[in-house]
Amino acid sequence: MSTLLDYLKPRVKEDADCWVWQLGLTSNGTPTMHPTGHKQTSVRRWMAQQMGKAIPANNVATNTCGNPQCVAPDHLLIASRSKLGKLTDARTGFTRTPQRRKKISDSKRATAKLNPEAVRAIRAAKSSVKVAQEYGIAKATAIRIRAYESWRDYSSPFAALMG
Repeated sequence: MSTLLDYLKPRVKEDADCWVWQLGLTSNGTPTMHPTGHKQTSVRRWMAQQMGKAIPANNVATNTCGNPQCVAPDHLLIASRSKLGKLTDARTGFTRTPQRRKKISDSKRATAKLNPEAVRAIRAAKSSVKVAQEYGIAKATAIRIRAYESWRDYSSPFAALMG
């Protein structure tokens, strides 16, 4: 840990309890570096690896303070993208309202393989396997549609209650 701190200290500026990275940043402001003999990597990810923390696949190294340039070891957090999205929503006060979700789903449906009539037929079908073959979709997709996890009906006043 001391060699990690020895490496980081000259490259950061202390601001309250945050360590603000003073070198390279990605286009979205995330601290980045080129460890000796390695390709460009996230400073936080590199720190987590140096500290012996496991980073599961599809997880990211972020921080708890919300400062995009902070690399303080005490603020380091390994999180799934879903958890990171929820943290960001909580920090910014941004919420995904049913109206916003409808707008997003409408734009995706414009290029989708299925249409609302096909979705109604899938939900009315008895077998997910047969209907998946009929419409050329994965069985898992048919199951998600039938469970109302995919292709939600945002015109319903109860749409907000369905997750």
